[in-house]
Amino acid sequence: MTYSSDHFELMQEMCKKLITQGNAYADNLPAEEMKNNRDEGIESVTRTFTVEQNLKIFDDMCKGKIFDHCIRAKMNMQDKVKCLRDPVFYRTKKDAIHHRTGDKYKAYPTYDLAIAVIDSAEGVTHALRTVEYADRDYLYRWV
Repeated sequence: MTYSSDHFELMQEMCKKLITQGNAYADNLPAEEMKNNRDEGIESVTRTFTVEQNLKIFDDMCKGKIFDHCIRAKMNMQDKVKCLRDPVFYRTKKDAIHHRTGDKYKAYPTYDLAIAVIDSAEGVTHALRTVEYADRDYLYRWV
């Protein structure tokens, strides 16, 4: 048995790689505005931040210096499948204590990033998931 937290370092590295490739960006829209923009297919103003700006924000998130940002995949905000419209890959939780890693990490991956990275790292060749994840199959392969 393994745990997602066994791979936190790898997931941070993957997130940095996605940012460096221009495939992820930092966003600090309020949750309700982010949801509304996703529903309407409106890109966040932060989507045009430079790689350097995004890496700095992610680094600050990981160090616990800021808690008002998340990291989003830069996909297609007009995709007909709304869960593929720049999904969140990383987020912060102020004063969070993880049950396995304590307070070592200040930013945490979401399922959308974690499952693809972990399955790849562990050599999973066939992921058996329930039907409600079918819309996310493209995202899983994209990561």
